[in-house]
Amino acid sequence: MKNPFSKSSRKWQGMTFAATLIALTAVVLAWNVTWNVPVSLFVDTIDLKVYWEQNCTTPVTTIDFGNIEYDGNSYSAYLYIKNEGLGAVTIHWNSTRSLVTSEITDFWEWNEMYWYNLDGHTIGHDAVLKTRYRIAVSANVTPGSYSWTLYLGAEQ
Repeated sequence: MKNPFSKSSRKWQGMTFAATLIALTAVVLAWNVTWNVPVSLFVDTIDLKVYWEQNCTTPVTTIDFGNIEYDGNSYSAYLYIKNEGLGAVTIHWNSTRSLVTSEITDFWEWNEMYWYNLDGHTIGHDAVLKTRYRIAVSANVTPGSYSWTLYLGAEQ
């Protein structure tokens, strides 16, 4: 019977342990390079509605950026805001993102040749405005799952 404590047996066990440790480290690192960002949307006015497409058939209730690599890039969700009220309104937005993390920044913008801050923009009656809600992820963001609320409102 072979001695389980022989030099060759200890060498084999050491190599097996090292390979297992490397594999576990790779799994942990792979788990740490992605994270999930669901954002919920709350519209506090009956005049404005937010949709996924320009023909305004599918309302937006949650924006889920899914698993994202923290690489210093930004990620966008394109949304369409429709003014279903009787007159023009000025749009205001904010989010609770800053209460959750400072390692992610968020922007809600509208486009007319360039992307502009949505806050303070006026939209006419029955108009549809193409927007993008964008998050910029710091390259050193702490891995995990983040969630915050996005608020949209209007005033006449």
